[in-house]
Amino acid sequence: MIGVLLQWPRLLTLAMFPALVVLYWRLAVEEERETAARFGPAWAGYRRATPAFLSRLGPVFRPARPEV
Repeated sequence: MIGVLLQWPRLLTLAMFPALVVLYWRLAVEEERETAARFGPAWAGYRRATPAFLSRLGPVFRPARPEV
């Protein structure tokens, strides 16, 4: 999303940016609900191990910890 502002630095793009962020956020929440309903516990484990929007800071290659 920030790339759009960098690629097309216009007032219209700046004005549309907050609305687009809200729309994409709502879309992500809805898709997450659908995925949880479809995959159940497998999705819950993946969701606990994976950040939603922002990456975690740390080593690039970190060994995966098994679910207990």
